[in-house]
Amino acid sequence: MTILVGTLWFTPFIFSFVAQYESGYTRAIPDSEREEIMPRVATKVAVSIPEDLYRAVEKARKKHGKSRSAIMQDALRHWLRQQAEEVLMREYEAGYRRMPESRREIEAAHAAAVRLLAGVEW
Repeated sequence: MTILVGTLWFTPFIFSFVAQYESGYTRAIPDSEREEIMPRVATKVAVSIPEDLYRAVEKARKKHGKSRSAIMQDALRHWLRQQAEEVLMREYEAGYRRMPESRREIEAAHAAAVRLLAGVEW
């Protein structure tokens, strides 16, 4: 099943797509010419970011002992998860707009909340 929500396509594929990148960072091998670890299987990407953001990221990554690649991978995984969650939230909200709670359901929820909170000291 595929649903168009705004300009994003949502299918269960999104979650499997995001999940496949949860397994860690790209494998690395040493590059003797550059004396650093280079990704074995990865695509290089050049990005431009404001200087103050760069300095903040550098400070944080050094503090946590992570490479720039690891930081970018974490950030991109987080962004992909957030996009998938936003699609689900819009679908959830659209479902309630299509079929809102009845007056009876609202009154039952209110009564339950009153009973549950009656013993709580405010």
